[in-house]
Amino acid sequence: MSSAASRGTPGRYANCCKVGHTRFEFVVDFGRAEPDGDDVDFHTRIITGPGYARAILTVLQESIGEYERFFGPIPDTDEE
Repeated sequence: MSSAASRGTPGRYANCCKVGHTRFEFVVDFGRAEPDGDDVDFHTRIITGPGYARAILTVLQESIGEYERFFGPIPDTDEE
């Protein structure tokens, strides 16, 4: 991502997300879960069309591939 594209855009840390969809849109909620608690503070919602959701998936897959080629495999998250 270029710094010009992200300049002025606030960032939020997220370590969990949930995804839902209708026929016309995908809804992705991002949040932060504390390691010792059951509560998640969802703070950001992205709503997009199915075509853009697929484009996001493709970009994430490509980016993860580049990351793993440089840094090695990403371990699975510990979800309990």
